[in-house]
Amino acid sequence: MNNIDHRGHGTYSFGPFTFATERQTLMKDNIPIRIGGRAADILALLLERAGEVVSKAELYAKVWPNVTVNESNLKVNMAAIRRALGDRSGAGAFIETIPGLGYSFVAPVEVDLTKAVYPSNADRHNLATTTIRVVGRDGAISDILQDLETSRLVTVVGPGGIGKTTVALTVAGRALGRFKDGVWMVDFASLRDPQLVPNAIALAVGQQGMSADMLDSLLRHLADRELMLVLDNCEHLADTVAKCCNLILEKAPQVKVLATSRELLGVEGERVRILAGLESPPATSGLTADIALKFPAVQLFVERAADRLETFVLADSDAQFVAEICRRLDGLALAIELAAMRVDVFGIKDILSQLDDQIRLLTGRRGGLERHRTLAATIEWSYGLLRPDEAAVLRALSVFPASFDIDGASAVTRIAPAQIEGMLNDLAAKSLLSVGSGELEMGYRLLETTRVYCAERLRNDGDDQLARRLHAQHVCKVFERAAMEWTQTPAKDWAVGYKRYLDDLRGALDWSENARKEDALLIRLTVAGDYMWNHLSFTNERCHRLAKAIERLGAAWLAGTVTEMKLQISYAWSVMFTRGMVPSVKEALQRALEIALVHGDAEYRLRTLRMIAGYQVFVGEHDAAIEKMKSFIEIAKASDPTALPVGLVTLALAEVAVGNLQTGRARVVELWRTRISASDSARFARFQLNEDSSTAIVLSWAEWLAGFPEKATSIADEAVTLSAGHDLSLGNSLAASACPIAYWTGDTDRLTSYLDMLDDYIERHGVLTWKPVSQVYRGALHSQRRNPDADTVQMLAEAIESLRAMNHFVRLPYYLGVFASVLLDQGRIERAHAVIKSALDQAEVQNERWCVPELMRLEAAINAAGGKLAQAEANLLRSIEFAEDIGTLSWKLRATNDLAGLYLSQARPQEAERALRAVRLMFKEGFQTADLVRSKALLHRATQLC
Repeated sequence: MNNIDHRGHGTYSFGPFTFATERQTLMKDNIPIRIGGRAADILALLLERAGEVVSKAELYAKVWPNVTVNESNLKVNMAAIRRALGDRSGAGAFIETIPGLGYSFVAPVEVDLTKAVYPSNADRHNLATTTIRVVGRDGAISDILQDLETSRLVTVVGPGGIGKTTVALTVAGRALGRFKDGVWMVDFASLRDPQLVPNAIALAVGQQGMSADMLDSLLRHLADRELMLVLDNCEHLADTVAKCCNLILEKAPQVKVLATSRELLGVEGERVRILAGLESPPATSGLTADIALKFPAVQLFVERAADRLETFVLADSDAQFVAEICRRLDGLALAIELAAMRVDVFGIKDILSQLDDQIRLLTGRRGGLERHRTLAATIEWSYGLLRPDEAAVLRALSVFPASFDIDGASAVTRIAPAQIEGMLNDLAAKSLLSVGSGELEMGYRLLETTRVYCAERLRNDGDDQLARRLHAQHVCKVFERAAMEWTQTPAKDWAVGYKRYLDDLRGALDWSENARKEDALLIRLTVAGDYMWNHLSFTNERCHRLAKAIERLGAAWLAGTVTEMKLQISYAWSVMFTRGMVPSVKEALQRALEIALVHGDAEYRLRTLRMIAGYQVFVGEHDAAIEKMKSFIEIAKASDPTALPVGLVTLALAEVAVGNLQTGRARVVELWRTRISASDSARFARFQLNEDSSTAIVLSWAEWLAGFPEKATSIADEAVTLSAGHDLSLGNSLAASACPIAYWTGDTDRLTSYLDMLDDYIERHGVLTWKPVSQVYRGALHSQRRNPDADTVQMLAEAIESLRAMNHFVRLPYYLGVFASVLLDQGRIERAHAVIKSALDQAEVQNERWCVPELMRLEAAINAAGGKLAQAEANLLRSIEFAEDIGTLSWKLRATNDLAGLYLSQARPQEAERALRAVRLMFKEGFQTADLVRSKALLHRATQLC
């Protein structure tokens, strides 16, 4: 919150701790400890005034300026600080409470206001907090750490409230330095859909990219990483988590997993640690406080009681009663904390009496394990002691599936933020809420056992629909704000600010899908949340949610509106990456275009036309794409000239494909000459691709065809460079530019390198669109190195089938030509002839003329191999004529080389020399590339024979 004006940027060092003022960061042994903004402000002031007494009034004034708060706010934050420091009253304490006055930082402090210290491993974990001092679990923690040395999956098993998460977090914190790629926690408590388990893990480990199969993509991402996953609260998803863990352990040999669950996962090799209740003193007479405090259950009770009542000290007369409370509560950490937090209201004997009555009452009406009944009874007892307004707040907060902030709490309770903050801290002071800090600010959370109980009370009281509606409306506003900030905020900062609301979005959508007459809210949520799914590349989830919203458009009276238009565009985009260019993509885009026309929305008309043209190019409808982009350009000229470059690039792409090389090349040459980086501009967000890399892709293709192989290579390299940081653009640059240019120039080393990059991209992101293209160039590489085999042929056959299955027809005639070439190298002439005929037919059907000269050349090679030399010559002459007609010098050179070779085999060296000299004179560069090197060798041979 940074309410305090500190004296400078620097550090305060005390014991093993360092507090950096610039970032309000507390560290222990250079490991960050999150304590929240208010607590950091309090600690900063105490450190600045070390040795002095800082009054409560001064703390209120500095930390909560212009806000009226009650004492619980200060208590909660002081408790958080003390837990973070492991601070206990008495000798060696850091902070001393001065009764009636305030607090004083009494430990020695070294101050350096010129030095800033930042954590060295903050980017290698996402552990939520390390502020809790763990009581009585040293043995279990050591055992689990030892287990992780020899086992790759360790599951901590125990009932709710036993402390599994606390132990796992402590183990994870101590393991931070052991894993090169970090320690990452995934909390499944709020997840209800088993299919999203891989998504949750991927999000936690920072996986980037889009995938229709998130599990496969996750496994590829983890394959070569050395890290630990902490999977918390697995019980309700046990089967799916077990399957996922099993695959991770199989496919990612350097990954270890620490899980917490109420039951074991049942995975082979799983090491199970059953967490028992905290040990309590045996029932015996004459128990003293000193003896009782040797037992961890009593230690926890006393620590939490002191958090609530700072003057609390365990007296000998109360020792046996505290011990009995701990025994009755089965050593359950949460139950003990709930009981201890009532020492300021009841005496120890009274707490014991009330708990006895409550446990007997619940045991009489509910089944289940004893410990489950004990915890439920304690929660119910604690809830029953609340004021009506506090109970109402706690019930309403149960609609949050995970953590929430003050604004969220205010929204679902309809209580002003300043007032609700005090109530939240009161509830936290009673251990009914946990307090921690997220990546940006202090947050609150109901423990799952408490949340379930309060959600049940909310339903029974008939208030759940209102609370969930308020929650959904709040979430909708959050994501509508996120949508407005999407193009103005750096991607990383935007994600940090909003991905923490993903569980809320899912919960709100689930409720609105099943609620009556909430169609409009469901659709608003989907439109707003689409930016998050797009950012995280959760394409399957995105597609599912969009389809649900589109189904409800009629019921919400939103059919034909701008809202439907946006949904249809997003749906089309997501389906492209889950199922390919299926007809439903075109249908959705056409529907969006119809709506844009009706509403006169030039912006979305442009977006839709661009996407339709992209679809048409992809499926081989190049002439239709040209017409679409001509319309795009006319609209852009009239309404938004900033969109022109995108339209011109797409138009040039289609023009080059149909053989209008001169026109298409001229467009992209001019665009390249006048380019301005667009990677962070609004139009980059509008049209989904990096504009400069798109221009480079088309230009490299056109330059190679025109006879500039060196220039094409340089531009293809730049396309890859420009695509860095944007996955979709990178895949396009590698598959449509870098790999083909390297193959055409005969640079096998460069082709190998780029294919490795493309395959890595496909594996990491699970984008299957480019997989068959990679397979085609792998086969081409084998052929170029003169070692094709049966496996190569099979790989190419499968690649062609995959391309057809996903309607990936752009360049398909050329890919068929590569397949025919490999078949020819294997001597399978008859099949090669059938494939090349299919390629020529496909080129004619989709008017893809750019590669026809090469297909004719390959047809000639097949005929020559079959002894049909006259037919081969005729094929080559037609190839040269066709190349001249569309202006592609590189294909003309290839056909001329083959023709010269044919002439030389027929003792016609003069014709060979004449043809070769004429075509070589047309080249200005690229003389070290494969085709020109070959032409030079042929010319030398022809000259010698003349």
